[in-house]
Amino acid sequence: MSITVYEKETGKIKYFVESDPVNLKVTKENLDEPWIEGTWDWDTHYVKHGKAVKRPKNPCYADGQTLLNVPVPSVVWVNDTKYECDENTIDLEFDQPGTYVIRVQSWPYLDAEFEIEN
Repeated sequence: MSITVYEKETGKIKYFVESDPVNLKVTKENLDEPWIEGTWDWDTHYVKHGKAVKRPKNPCYADGQTLLNVPVPSVVWVNDTKYECDENTIDLEFDQPGTYVIRVQSWPYLDAEFEIEN
């Protein structure tokens, strides 16, 4: 038996607990955080209205060196550099030739990743 513990405000899954029924009952009674029955993968699911649901596909897409339909707010990673973003269209500029890995994160969407050639 198991339960999944999550953040009340965001539905992000924090961790899960597996145990025998007696110990799990004690754990449930002593938790200050919300939980649901079962084990759910935090990479693919979140909790909405008390139920585990799949995280939606990120709606953004790349058109050349422009990212379109970016959820607001987002975090955009260019290789290993992080940028906070509050716009739904991003024009990317690179000062060196090469391939850049772009990752767009915006909760609860799944991460979107693109390789852009400069």
